Amino acid sequence: MKPLFFAIAILPWLLIACNTVVFEEPQPATNGVLKEIPGILPGRYFDYDNAKELFITPELIFTVKSSEDTITASQLSTNEELKGDTLYEADRKYKITRINDSSFTGYRYMDTVFNLADQHQLLKAEGDDYYLNYKLEDNRWWVTRLSFRGNVINLANIETANEVKMMEHITQVKKDGEKELLVKPDKEQFKKFVNQHGFTKGTTYLKIDSIIHNTL
Repeated sequence: MKPLFFAIAILPWLLIACNTVVFEEPQPATNGVLKEIPGILPGRYFDYDNAKELFITPELIFTVKSSEDTITASQLSTNEELKGDTLYEADRKYKITRINDSSFTGYRYMDTVFNLADQHQLLKAEGDDYYLNYKLEDNRWWVTRLSFRGNVINLANIETANEVKMMEHITQVKKDGEKELLVKPDKEQFKKFVNQHGFTKGTTYLKIDSIIHNTL
């Protein structure tokens, strides 16, 4: 069947076309690991360009995007039950839009961006920036920056050729052919990369609610 709600763990190497810069250790290197997402961040955010919601809890960051595809009651699994304008699945319920007696629309897709409960994901902070560290194979790390300014969040990766050249210049390490650039910057080198406009490509979300309501 076509499920009503997809919960997908987004692997960092699926977020971009190709990895360009990876790290030998979580970043910023000497900063401590946070055990909880800071209280200033949790809430509900919205990306108006892509009509996508971002939710942050003390342990989880995830996005939700609605779909207008139409499915029929016959496509439901045995543990799903449709009553009125609500679909019930185990201990969850979802609001849907009835089209007729046998078909409906309005289900949603959920993507997990970051999960503190995952031992392969670490959170660090530097000023108003937070760094989502994802452990790859061979103890390499992919890093996403979460910047928070005036109730606006930007999630950005390292993707451009300019960023690779910047990192090469700062660390004095050269990219090996088609492979990603593997570096081990110290704290000052990493800070310099950020200040020179590293992490340039990302998605912006505007905060619309400080309270997480039952969205699932």
